[in-house]
Amino acid sequence: MTALNIIRVETSDRGTFSFIIFGSIAKNGPDAILGYGLELPQKYNEEKTSCIPAGLYQAEKYNSPSKGDVIAIKNVPERTGIQIHIGNTLDDTTGCILIGSKVGFLNGEPAVLNSRHAMRKLLRAVPDEFMVNIIDMI
Repeated sequence: MTALNIIRVETSDRGTFSFIIFGSIAKNGPDAILGYGLELPQKYNEEKTSCIPAGLYQAEKYNSPSKGDVIAIKNVPERTGIQIHIGNTLDDTTGCILIGSKVGFLNGEPAVLNSRHAMRKLLRAVPDEFMVNIIDMI
C-alpha cells in the first residue's frame, strides 16, 4: 500500500516543518510532493503543545464538523482527534498537522500558505483509507 509520507526537516519553538509526499519522488516525480506541513514543536507528545510522534498510522478522509474535509489520523498514542487540515500558523492547531502549498511568513510568524489549495490537492491524491508515515529527519 502506498503511504502518505510526512518527512520532518526542521523543528524549533516556532514549529515543526515537513514535506508531504504521496508515494515516492523517485517513482512519481514532482507530482508526489503535495505540500508542506506545519506542526507544533517537538515536546515529547505533550497534548496540545507538541507534534505527534513519528511512526506509521492508519488514516482516512473525514468530514469534520468544525474543519470540513480533512484527513483523520488514527491510533496516535495518548492523543485523539489528530487531523491534517487547513491552517497557516501555529495559532491554527492544537496538535494537528497543517498543510500548505508553500512555506513563508504570515504576520511575522512562520507559516504554510495557500492551505485550501494544498488540502484540495491532498484529498484528490489519496484514497479513502491509507497509511501515513511520519518520518523525523531532524
